Amino acid sequence: MIKIEKKQNCCGCKVCGDVCPKEAISFFVDSEGFWYPKVIETNCINCGLCEAVCPELISESILDKQQGMLSDVSCYAAEHKNIDVVFSSTTGGAFSALAEVMYSNNGFVCGAIHDEDFFAVEYISNNKEDLGKLRRSKDLQSDSAGIYKRIKSLLDVGEKVSFCG
Repeated sequence: MIKIEKKQNCCGCKVCGDVCPKEAISFFVDSEGFWYPKVIETNCINCGLCEAVCPELISESILDKQQGMLSDVSCYAAEHKNIDVVFSSTTGGAFSALAEVMYSNNGFVCGAIHDEDFFAVEYISNNKEDLGKLRRSKDLQSDSAGIYKRIKSLLDVGEKVSFCG
């Protein structure tokens, strides 16, 4: 059962809720607008799936194992060849370049967009015309509830999916 004792140990990605087979994890929003998991203990079967997929818990585990091995870390930088894309992006166009490759391979691209109420929500697209709304930083936590289940269903039928989030 996932237990987040300190807020800084949760990124609010909601993957624990998506993976829970009993839907025992709900989310509440704190006073600053960030999501945190709350386990409905009577529904929890202690399967451990939520802990196994938690990026924060996985990060801690990996860092514990890699102490002293950080010299093997690499860093890359990229910029799109099209200057118009560079100026309409917040990543130098790297996301756009990767998305364009995925679209050209008939794949799906997932990223955050602003909905009609200007909230950031995760969105899956297989239409290159959606790239404009996927591009650029949203500067707030996006609601990713259900996105991992939808991505998994696409992958299960053999589709290609690129996720940026």
